[in-house]
This record gives sequence, structure tokens and C-alpha cells, in this order.
Amino acid sequence: MTPRASTSLLADLEAVVDHLALERFNLLSLGDLAGPICIYYVARHGERVSHLVLNSAFVSGREIVPLERQGPMIEYTAEFGFPIFEFTDAPELSVEQQRELRDIGKAAATPQVQAAVIKAIFDSNVGAVLERVTTPTLVIHGLDDPWIPFSQGRELAARLPCARFLPFESNSASPLAHRRRLVREIHRFLRPPAPEADDLPAHHNLTEREVEVLSRIAAGMTSTQVAQDLVLSVRTVERHISNVYLKLDIHSRAEAAAYALQHGLLAASPT
Repeated sequence: MTPRASTSLLADLEAVVDHLALERFNLLSLGDLAGPICIYYVARHGERVSHLVLNSAFVSGREIVPLERQGPMIEYTAEFGFPIFEFTDAPELSVEQQRELRDIGKAAATPQVQAAVIKAIFDSNVGAVLERVTTPTLVIHGLDDPWIPFSQGRELAARLPCARFLPFESNSASPLAHRRRLVREIHRFLRPPAPEADDLPAHHNLTEREVEVLSRIAAGMTSTQVAQDLVLSVRTVERHISNVYLKLDIHSRAEAAAYALQHGLLAASPT
């Protein structure tokens, strides 16, 4: 069921599209309530949207935070404003950028309006319309997103008929913190490489570093050996391995070796 606030915002989006006389266009959501609005719009007007991009999106707002925390969070936001620093803090963001995010939030809406938005997010559930969203879709989600759980993004991608899921390393809910990765992947999705371009990392959503790690674990190196070879920490190597498994939908080093062998990615074994 679409909550009243989302229904009103969906009508706003429809009015803007009609006013601009857009016949066919790409639609992008960077997060929060924009995700359900975009999904509802495409479910209703799929013929007008050529590509859909969803960052930090979700299926059910009830699953974002535990139910017992939702009421207190709405009340806190109504009194003091949304605690944005708690969800956006990241090494990639300078103190000045954090201040800018806070100031934008204050200028954009009163605490009461912010609380209404949070409530609308918790009330949103797009599960009933996902089968109608057949537009090519890119679902992007940070592995350690502190606001929208990673599991919600993965479930959303699994239930959308024509979605591609792109997990990436991030512990901030602010698109500003990972803007370079977002812009690169969105451009890649909207303008895919020419068929003759054999760009393996781009085609499989693997970064150059992930390809390096894949080639070494497929050759039989341990995580410690990979870390020494690439001058990385073991923890960083393990995170890259997790990313590779997620992106390639594999579950073991044997499957990684088979994939690397098939695509000519085996590295020389350590001596």
C-alpha cells in the first residue's frame, strides 16, 4: 500500500514529467523516500522510463530499523531534526562537507517535516508492485550502509525482474561519500561499453583490485600471501574476496578458480 505522503510525492513527480513533456528518460534515486517514489512511478509509467537507478533503496520501510526504535526515532527527529551525522559520517567526508550536509538538512525542512518523511519511509512497502517494474534497473548498495540495511538492497534487486545488483564498500548513507564510484557505475550502466570492448572488470562489475585478488586466490594463494603480494592488510583482502563472491555469485575458492581459468585470469603461484 502506498502511504499518503508517497502518493502526494508521486503525483508531484508525475506533474513535473508531464510539464517537461518528457517522453522517455532515465530515472535516478539517491536514497531515502526517493526510492519508493521512483519504483511506484515506474510500476505505473514503465513505458516512459528507459533506465532506473536505485541507490540505497529498500523493499519494506518496516525492516529498516527495529519496530521498537521507529516511534522514538520519529519523535526525536520532530524535536531535534534527523541525526544525519550518525548515518553519514565517513573518512571520505571532510568536516566542512559534514557541516554542509547538516546545513542543507536544516534549510530544506523543519524537524516536523523531517519527522513526517521518516514516518513515510517506515510506512513504505513496494513489494506489491515490484513484478510490474520491468525497466532495466541498477540497484547500488553499500555493504555497511548504516541507514538502509544491505539485506534490503539485495532483496530488492532479487525481486525486480530486470535488475542488476552492485554492492560496494561503504559505511556512509551519504551519496557524497562515494560520489566517484556512483557516477562511474551509473555512467557505465547508462552507456555500456561497446560489444567489441573486452573490459572484464567493467563487464562483471569487478574493480581492478578485485581482479588482482581473484587471480591470486584462484591460483591457490592464501589471504596472507595475497596481502603480502599486493601490499595490503589481510582484512582488506578478505573484504575484496567477499566483494568478488557477491558480484560473481560464487561461494568458494574452487568456483573462483574455475571462473578465473575460464577468463584467463590465473596469476602465477607464489614460490
